[in-house]
Amino acid sequence: MELLYRRLSGLPEVVERPQGAVDDLTHYRGIVAVLARTIELQAAIDDAIGEWPLQ
Repeated sequence: MELLYRRLSGLPEVVERPQGAVDDLTHYRGIVAVLARTIELQAAIDDAIGEWPLQ
């Protein structure tokens, strides 16, 4: 995905990153994955409960 974005935006395909940046990027991607899963779970809970607040 990042490579496709780089090609479409005209950025260089290879980017040199310091080791700390790679660790930060890995951490950031993990956070994004957890947030995406949280949103999926919340949608499933909302579907199961129905309208909120309960009446």
